[in-house]
Amino acid sequence: MKKILIAAGGTGGHFYPGFSLAKSLRQKGWEAIFLLRTNDPARKFLDEEGFPSVEIPLRGMPRSLRGWWSFASGLFESLRISLNIVSDFKPDIVMGMGGYLSFPAVLAATLKRKPRLVHESNVLIGLSNRACVILGAKLLRGLPGPGGILTGTPIRPSLAQTLDPAQAKKALGFDPKIPLILIFGGSQGARGINAQVPTVLKTLASQFPRRFQVLHLCGKEIDAVKNAYQAANIHVEVKAYFEEMDKAYGACDLVISRAGASTIAELCAQKKPAILIPYPNAAANHQLENAKVIENARAGIILLEENISSKLLSLIQDILFSQSGKLGIMKEGYRGILIPGPSQTEKSLLGIVEKSSKKAS
Repeated sequence: MKKILIAAGGTGGHFYPGFSLAKSLRQKGWEAIFLLRTNDPARKFLDEEGFPSVEIPLRGMPRSLRGWWSFASGLFESLRISLNIVSDFKPDIVMGMGGYLSFPAVLAATLKRKPRLVHESNVLIGLSNRACVILGAKLLRGLPGPGGILTGTPIRPSLAQTLDPAQAKKALGFDPKIPLILIFGGSQGARGINAQVPTVLKTLASQFPRRFQVLHLCGKEIDAVKNAYQAANIHVEVKAYFEEMDKAYGACDLVISRAGASTIAELCAQKKPAILIPYPNAAANHQLENAKVIENARAGIILLEENISSKLLSLIQDILFSQSGKLGIMKEGYRGILIPGPSQTEKSLLGIVEKSSKKAS
């Protein structure tokens, strides 16, 4: 039986692609073990799915001198644990899915002379992945960029298929004849969206009463967001989290979201017009670069968080209520985004993993 060690945690954008890959490999007879950060919420999910995991105490790069001792200590311990995993589990290959967890796993694989891969979902290569490439890891890309092999980013199988919009709206309790706006912020950084978008939509509803519907996924700020929509002439559903994202995507006509790499991959699979609000504090502003892939194809529009209050209203008016045919143009724009679809991504990644592991046999 072939074995793989996957470093995938920290955020949903790093975890879900690794999890999707592990499930595909398990169907082909592989055994997978995950490397996670300490107290990673993904561990409970992996336990339920029958995937073993090991936690390491590594955190992101410190922003002050005071944090460097703790970082160095965590890095040393994380490397020690990673070396033990590689020695005991004896993986045929080690794969990092981006983020700082990839580095100790790939360094351990380098020291143990194991094949290693890293997957970069974003346009810009993160610091950890750059270090992994220096250590000899083969670079796989989710979005186009210099160097590496363009594979696409794995997404959940349920999001690889599109649903009938009218049926999806009915299933979620919405009117199938009225446009639905889906709003979410991803696994982090939704506060700016939650604080400003409801106010804009209340204004829009005063101009176009009962002409649109809203599904707002807001994370932990559910009470504040619900209060913000009070007295608005909108059919709105506010939820902290939502497991049936296939129905949410299927039902919506327009997405307002962050521009994390997994979100970009999902939008490309679902071909949904989008207003993308990059997380302003993302490292190297990488979400802005991700969003440009969608905007350059005319499938979406970039809106900086600082401009939500001043520009979002007119953007939605133009997309949903003008006679410009903007929705149709944006949907067609996805044809110009040359990244592999979900099935091709799975096939490509499986092929590279299997080929790389055979070379080391």
